[in-house]
Amino acid sequence: MKFIELLRKIEERSGLYLGGTTFMGLKSLIDGYVAGATGKLYGNNCFLDTEFQKYIQDSLYFSDYSWYRIINACGCDDHYAFDRFFKYFNKFLEKSDNLSKNGNWTKKIEGRIDMEEVFESIRNNPYDLLIEKNIECIRHYTDGIFYSIDWHLDEENIINAFDFIAFSYFVASKYNDTPMRGWVGIIRLNSKNEEDAFRLFFELYDEFKKRQKVTNNKQL
Repeated sequence: MKFIELLRKIEERSGLYLGGTTFMGLKSLIDGYVAGATGKLYGNNCFLDTEFQKYIQDSLYFSDYSWYRIINACGCDDHYAFDRFFKYFNKFLEKSDNLSKNGNWTKKIEGRIDMEEVFESIRNNPYDLLIEKNIECIRHYTDGIFYSIDWHLDEENIINAFDFIAFSYFVASKYNDTPMRGWVGIIRLNSKNEEDAFRLFFELYDEFKKRQKVTNNKQL
């Protein structure tokens, strides 16, 4: 899905894509999409970090912070910041006709994304890839990677793909819950706080990966 097309869909149906109007979730999804679109976890950027960054700095008279931090600093809460982002983003697009028509900032890439590398990077240095150290950001970041499939990143270019649907069923079964609650909801229900939920996610992730490996070996 093209980047701007995706952002328009999120603005219209934030509940479907993010579970609500969450600016933190939106930024996490954008970061994941850019990683998928560029084929690299670090040192990537898009027009949001260049043209839009300058537009936000000029509009709100900030110079030392990223567009995300500037909009957050001017908002009352996460939901208000989400609405404020799209207010400025839509005005920015009106001034950028070519960008708006094209819908993207780059062609398809030849790079690959290794999902095991993604998870290990998040585990060891969460703030290198995530806005906040929590499982909601993990979900939105990885969602962003998969939304970049078909336009920038061909599916075969994802190495060690992770099956979140199967993972949700695994977590639900472990805690005698329903997979309809989703792995984020179940893990949070069984955690003391966000830090504990982050720890528990990787504990369950490791167990799930081991079970998958055993199952795959039996099938050989």
